[in-house]
Amino acid sequence: AATVHPARASGTMATASSLGFRAAAHRGSRPATRASRFARPPRPSPAPPRRRVEGPRTAAAADGAPDATPPDDAFALGCPHFEQCPGCTMAEHLDEPPTLARARAFFEARGVPSFAARTGATRGWRTRAKLAVRSVHSANGAHGKADPLALGLFARGTHDLVEIPECVVHHPRINQAARYVADVANAAGVRAYDEKTGDGHLRYAQFTAVASKERGAAHLDEDATVQVALVWNGRPPVEGASMPAALRRFIDALVDGDETFEKLAGGEDTKKGKLLHGVWVNFNDSSTNEIVNADQERWHHAHGSKYVWCTHGDARVCYAPGSFLQANTEAYNALLLSMRQNVPNGSAVSELHAGAGAIGLSLAASEKLNGNEDETENGMFSLRCVEIVEAARETFEVSARETFGESSYGTLSRLGKVSFLVAAAADVAAEAVIDADVVVVDPPRKGLD
Repeated sequence: AATVHPARASGTMATASSLGFRAAAHRGSRPATRASRFARPPRPSPAPPRRRVEGPRTAAAADGAPDATPPDDAFALGCPHFEQCPGCTMAEHLDEPPTLARARAFFEARGVPSFAARTGATRGWRTRAKLAVRSVHSANGAHGKADPLALGLFARGTHDLVEIPECVVHHPRINQAARYVADVANAAGVRAYDEKTGDGHLRYAQFTAVASKERGAAHLDEDATVQVALVWNGRPPVEGASMPAALRRFIDALVDGDETFEKLAGGEDTKKGKLLHGVWVNFNDSSTNEIVNADQERWHHAHGSKYVWCTHGDARVCYAPGSFLQANTEAYNALLLSMRQNVPNGSAVSELHAGAGAIGLSLAASEKLNGNEDETENGMFSLRCVEIVEAARETFEVSARETFGESSYGTLSRLGKVSFLVAAAADVAAEAVIDADVVVVDPPRKGLD
């Protein structure tokens, strides 16, 4: 299976035989102009019929913004921020991004003429967002008082902040959480990071929508809670020391306010509802443009649930805030379903560049439920995951215990039927694929080693 990283404006999934593509175009891939943005390159074969699945759009009414009304064309973006925001590259024909045309041409040239596309929700699908925090000028600000902070994205080619409070591709609860964090931060006197001077407190904030266990995935849950990860300008406190006072006050204010947080339900009645799933802090004192400090010692769990949980098929997979997580869970789960349908029961699976192990666990859980659980001791089923990030081992093991059950996972692990190796894929590839029936590679954007 191969993944093409998507534009924020599209949730397209295309499959050819056993290959799954999530196709779209992103501004980072090549220079774009307004004139070319709506260009639709010629297709080598007719496009399949349009299909789409709704996202959690009803919750968008909670924003109270008339611009959030869905457009008449189901495949038009209809976002009030499109002209200024650097995130989305397309506003129309979201079911036909340029990457999809290139994918069709690629496979047709290699004997695969039928490349069907499945377009999911075009609005409300993004379940994780990283937003920059910077000061914004306030004409009404008090003399000598710092300008308030705001959250958003940097304008293309600059570090000028563009606020996107009504972003239509965000899960609506992410927009609510972003406003809540900004309001509480300003009330608590938290200062935005100033990259010119290196002063200030808050650099970025990451938001991840988390579904209830019953819903399984955030795109199915308009009342999802949100994990907030605050990127704080500074070094982590030494062992045994308390966190900075300004940070502690900020987190306390977030938690206290969440106790009485009111949200609009379907744009009509109001009800009490928790917004925060949990709060993490990443301490980053770097002078570079890195969003978070990847050192595991820089992460601190401050409040609430530790992990984000998502259901992938019959697997329950947890993610830490530093874990790679596919932001489009609807498209990702469609891809995983396609893979499960093409992997024979009882296969020995090796997954390289496994990350949290979501792909492998999704395959393994389906094999368990297909009647192979009793055959594991006879060598019918195995899962080997290889990932270079040490911290991924913890989340994988937690997920495996939740998916298989504590005792079952212990047995599988002792028998060598489920394993997780921390190593570079290139260093252990030959060993990792011995006796494998299926090999899965899911490399980062730079590609295979």
